[in-house]
Amino acid sequence: MSSEAGGAPAVAAQRSDDLRGGLLMLASGLLFSISSAAVKELATDLPVFVVAALRHAFALVWFVPLIARRGPAYFTTRRYFSHLYRGAFGFVSFLAFIYVLPLLNLADVIALSFTTPLWSLLLTVLFLGERVPPARWLATAVGFAGVILIAKPSSAVGLASTIALSSALLSSLAMMKVKQLSLTEPPDRIAFYFMLNGLLMGLPLALPVWRTPEPRQWLLLALMGGLSFAGQICLSRAYAIGTFSKMAPMDFFRLPLGILVGFVLFGELPDAFSVLGMAIVVAASLFILMSRAAPRAS
Repeated sequence: MSSEAGGAPAVAAQRSDDLRGGLLMLASGLLFSISSAAVKELATDLPVFVVAALRHAFALVWFVPLIARRGPAYFTTRRYFSHLYRGAFGFVSFLAFIYVLPLLNLADVIALSFTTPLWSLLLTVLFLGERVPPARWLATAVGFAGVILIAKPSSAVGLASTIALSSALLSSLAMMKVKQLSLTEPPDRIAFYFMLNGLLMGLPLALPVWRTPEPRQWLLLALMGGLSFAGQICLSRAYAIGTFSKMAPMDFFRLPLGILVGFVLFGELPDAFSVLGMAIVVAASLFILMSRAAPRAS
């Protein structure tokens, strides 16, 4: 009797946490979608390297209060080269992401970014020797069939779609390193070194092609940095308080939000083939995420 009485409040508390986590996931999806729209707008007028370097610079500004509160010692690390390795993959991935945004619909770029779970599965097989059940291989094959519908390899956007897929692949490599770093490094430190290393890598590339942003572009850059930082905070807190199996599917709300933002700001609407491909990619990626998160029977 006492166990039942004790269990009910715990279940109610978890439901409350899942509700708050779900709201935070929706907030993060909206913040990331608007941030991507700001990047798309900036990338049409400014060099890719300049946008990337300034994005990291503005994001670093948001760490100043955190450093002041926790002290510089909190950000001291003995694994700098691991952070550098992660930062290199993440930075090049972001460069590719910026490059394709002016060339493709915002929704298509977001949909192609959801292939990260498909790439992650392939990478764990190649580098970690993980055994993959046939159902996940089938989901991966189906997912890449959806990619073909979005990418349209025979069309003029085929090359841009390939670069977008490369961005997702590099992001998967970066995430593998994040998982290794998270064994000893707190999330804030990982994020800080990603932004710092991105700035250090981006500045030498940005200076030769430097173009000073106009006042409106400075505002967009500040908005982009703030939205990216806030979106990341919402995302990490959602996963911290909510049940993973309920939070992970909600990340895919970024896709309809991306379609909405793309239509409102740029007048973009995906065609029927892209919509079908998006549905297939989301379903396949979601299946892989959930099957990997499910507890194994003992």
